[in-house]
Amino acid sequence: MMDGEFNILARITALAREAQEDLSGSCFEDLRQAFARIPERLASPMQLAIVGKISSSKSTLVNAILGQPEVVRTGAMEETWNVSWLKYGDPEGDVVVHYKKGTSERISRKEWAEWANRKRDDNEQLRDTVSYIEVTSDQEILKQINIIDTPGLDSFYGTDSRNTLDFLRQVRPDAVIMLFAKSINADTLGIIEDFRQGVGNGFLPINAMGVMSKIDEIWASDPELDPLREAHQVIDGLRSQEVVRNTLFDIYPVTAMLALCVSSATEEDLRLFKALSRLDGERFKRLLKSERRFLAVYEDVEVSEERRAELLAKYGRYGIYLAVEYLRRNGEDASLEGMRQMLLQKSGFDAFMKVVREHFGERAALIKNYSSLYALSVRCHQEGDRLCRRSDSASIANRLLLNKVLRKVDEVMEVLYVEFQKVDFLIEMYEGKLELEEEEYEELRRVCGEYGASCLNRIGLPEGATVGEMVSKVSERLEYWMGNYNSVGILFPSRARFMKLFIDSYRLLLNDIRTAQCKLDAASRFLYGK
Repeated sequence: MMDGEFNILARITALAREAQEDLSGSCFEDLRQAFARIPERLASPMQLAIVGKISSSKSTLVNAILGQPEVVRTGAMEETWNVSWLKYGDPEGDVVVHYKKGTSERISRKEWAEWANRKRDDNEQLRDTVSYIEVTSDQEILKQINIIDTPGLDSFYGTDSRNTLDFLRQVRPDAVIMLFAKSINADTLGIIEDFRQGVGNGFLPINAMGVMSKIDEIWASDPELDPLREAHQVIDGLRSQEVVRNTLFDIYPVTAMLALCVSSATEEDLRLFKALSRLDGERFKRLLKSERRFLAVYEDVEVSEERRAELLAKYGRYGIYLAVEYLRRNGEDASLEGMRQMLLQKSGFDAFMKVVREHFGERAALIKNYSSLYALSVRCHQEGDRLCRRSDSASIANRLLLNKVLRKVDEVMEVLYVEFQKVDFLIEMYEGKLELEEEEYEELRRVCGEYGASCLNRIGLPEGATVGEMVSKVSERLEYWMGNYNSVGILFPSRARFMKLFIDSYRLLLNDIRTAQCKLDAASRFLYGK
């Protein structure tokens, strides 16, 4: 955990305590209890929701993240007929079906396939009554991040879309991954807009990212194309859309099916691919023109049609093509582990999971803080709006009380946002993406807490410096960066980003110093009467 995150946790704990005291004995008992639950929420795993339209490979992506097939059901159309909440636990344990009326029912894992199969006629009533399904797995990532798999937002069964949006509104997940299939502009913007209208705001680049799924279809349309390169070109265009920039951390191209097969790739698969690699190159390309051609009976193909069907179901045509090409390039040096690494890289999954672990996993505390505070801020505003329609003295007093609590929430959220910016800049800096002068580099590391979390560490003053010296140094740096921002920043927007970070960081530091001084003076007066 970064020093900044520890500082935020301390602020959140103090906020929860003060808000409970402020609201004690008021008419906002539910709101007081919500603040009381903050520490418990922060100690629990982060809740990550996967949303998208039908057949965008949501469930396949979830299984790939867990490294296990069929943890959640997958299918060609609408196999995921209800919300699945994946938590850490016994992989053979019962599935718990939670109903909207508040009751639950345990179903053995062996029977779960029937519950998750929407083909059955008697599932219509279940769709109307089930809130979500709780499933356990022993994958390590679930200790840190719970995953919520949802039905398609454009489901043919309107109940499914409604279940998804109702559940997300109620649970308010900490973070979200939005899937976009076929990579069309209108589709991408439509999903974001549907999600915002259905669930509300609160999802920003801080806690939302996108996935362009099924990029293997790019290869299927033209085997001469590199799906990852083509997908990145499309994504570059999507980033130019304001709604995308303002909502998503980034969009990552992924073939979830290819990533999923890596965990179950075997030496026998490698042997079969070696046999296929002995075919003439042009002959092999013709076989992969379509599934029908690949599965036909041929006298000159060593691998039987039955075994080819198994490979096709597991790897798809693109995966088979990649595996065979890998064997041709590497010859005797080819290995199962080498093939797995190649498939992970080509699927885009390796790069995607790196970001998930860094952006969501390692910053889970920051993200949970943000989502919890945002939800409470919304509730305070809703209560305030309700009271605005009344002008009696009690309502006015209650509005003032809510405003007092809201100011405290907003102050912490501002600090939290700056902390996120610091982490982003540090990642860019260490990856060599941020061009800074040596002095700027050192100042950025210092103000971000890389040399220590104390105020003295962050502004570079020696031990024993007075409060006046701290105020003077921070004020000087704040004035310097504000001057740069107002002149150079206007001409060079790329530099304006980190200049703004310095301004926000020093402004908050100055406020913290003055607040700490006021508390010290008050304590001194209380203890010594001075």
